[in-house]
Amino acid sequence: MTPGSTAGPRHPWLRSISARLILLYIAAAAGTLTASTFFLSGAFIHLFNRESIKLLEDKLDLLQIILREYPETERARHEQIQLNWSAFQKWKCYARVLDDDGQVLIETPVDPGIRWPSPGSGAAERHRTTDWVAADGRRFIFAGKTREFGHHPRVRRRLQVALDVTEKRAVIEKYLWVSVAVLAAAIAVSAALATILVWRGMRPIWGITGAARRMTASQLHERLDLRRLPTELYELGAAFNDMLARLEDSFNRLSQFSADLAHELRTPINNLVGEADVALTRERTAAEYRATIESSIEEFQRLARMIDSLLFLARADNPRTRIEKAGFDAREEAQKVLDFYDAVAEEQGIALSCEGSADLDADPVLLRRAISNLLSNALRFTPRGGTVGITIRSSENGVEIAVSDTGTGIPAVHLPRIFDRFYMVDAARTHQSANTGLGLSIVKSIMDLHGGSAAIESDVGKGTTITLRFPPPPKRNVPESHPAGTAKN
Repeated sequence: MTPGSTAGPRHPWLRSISARLILLYIAAAAGTLTASTFFLSGAFIHLFNRESIKLLEDKLDLLQIILREYPETERARHEQIQLNWSAFQKWKCYARVLDDDGQVLIETPVDPGIRWPSPGSGAAERHRTTDWVAADGRRFIFAGKTREFGHHPRVRRRLQVALDVTEKRAVIEKYLWVSVAVLAAAIAVSAALATILVWRGMRPIWGITGAARRMTASQLHERLDLRRLPTELYELGAAFNDMLARLEDSFNRLSQFSADLAHELRTPINNLVGEADVALTRERTAAEYRATIESSIEEFQRLARMIDSLLFLARADNPRTRIEKAGFDAREEAQKVLDFYDAVAEEQGIALSCEGSADLDADPVLLRRAISNLLSNALRFTPRGGTVGITIRSSENGVEIAVSDTGTGIPAVHLPRIFDRFYMVDAARTHQSANTGLGLSIVKSIMDLHGGSAAIESDVGKGTTITLRFPPPPKRNVPESHPAGTAKN
């Protein structure tokens, strides 16, 4: 593996969320079922052992009571033990009493296959229960203890009780095997259910994937049905729909831009070709050739302005584009633009004005270009005797520069798209050949570069106002003031 390279898991299926969820579900289910099985089995065995031990302890107590209450003869004791033990034969419980020398004094009926522990063995002397395996392989729980009886003299007797648990232990073993089989089957069923549930749970994600794969330029209008998505995927689906909406809007704008660009380029080119064809149909005078060349120069200039504007918009759309901001008086820059258009306005009989003042942190070159585009449009569509004014206002929210005119106005239906590239109101499209439909788009891009906005208000027959809103300038560190007569080192 080369340095810097990345590699996924050795097994591709480990990268699958479905596989991971299935494995985690199976592991959790297997752990829970196994713990439950062991707990129930242990509780069952513990309950059985406790009941068996309790039975043996009761039998030892019974033997002790009989030996204490019937001290006269061993025969009487033997009869009492046989009488009491006959009621418990279903438990296969056996007992015997030995003297201090290990001789059997009293013994209940015993199966010939039973082999008691020898009197001197540790098992025969323990005062606690223990497991005992007879010679024939049968399993017993054994309990024994030594007690003294009588007064003068006191005699010692060894009491032994054994409970045959062979059949019960066999049942327990079968229960354990059945539990293991049920546990394995439950884990297998859990694995199948995990696969089904995970696949059903992942279906909405696959739906999003399928929608993304089906998406083409002609199907950008499709949207995901958010009502069918689970809560965890709702935000993802909403973001996906928002992305599709932005893509659709961008694609529509690009398509419209391409169509408008082709139209705008075709018009001056057709004019140039037509004029050249007419000039070449017959011999012309020098004055006629000059007029043709001058007309062609106008079309070339229009193409140059259009190309310059497109290049500016392309640079403005680049997220890496940076502007050179500086602090200045907005009125001074606006007045410079007004002075440039003063002669044109005087010729058209339009009065220019500028009101207000504010300190602005912006790119002065781009500001002059934005105001120039707005004044150019305002002068183009303001009749003789009208006014075009610039109003500058400052507030806590920033600086506003509004360019107003008393021109023909724009119908409300066109206002939402007035800043789109190459978009022109029908009445203005043929008003002047110098208009390319990019002036307001450039204004909008300039404001985007400054982090501001552009808004338009217009009434047909009354005029139009376009407001440029600049954000407030960043706070600068103010140097500390010093008392008079002191100097700062």
